[in-house]
Amino acid sequence: KLTLFGNSKKNSIMKRLPNVRSIWIDSLHYDEDSQIGLMKTNGKTYSVHDVSPQEMNEWVKAHSLGRYFNRHIKTCKRIVLI
Repeated sequence: KLTLFGNSKKNSIMKRLPNVRSIWIDSLHYDEDSQIGLMKTNGKTYSVHDVSPQEMNEWVKAHSLGRYFNRHIKTCKRIVLI
């Protein structure tokens, strides 16, 4: 589990999402309270902001996580390399 600091409500615990099966994405973590996801790929970690629980559920269940990211997340969410 990763701790997310700086959340105005409280410090949140990021939960690692199970069964991430992707050549490109190594792991996904998500905090429903802050609606922030963490995506690890190629040794880098990115925060993905304003991801609703429904969007995260659709992303994790997508046939291709990378394709879903490129089509539905990358174009409309704030993404920060951390």
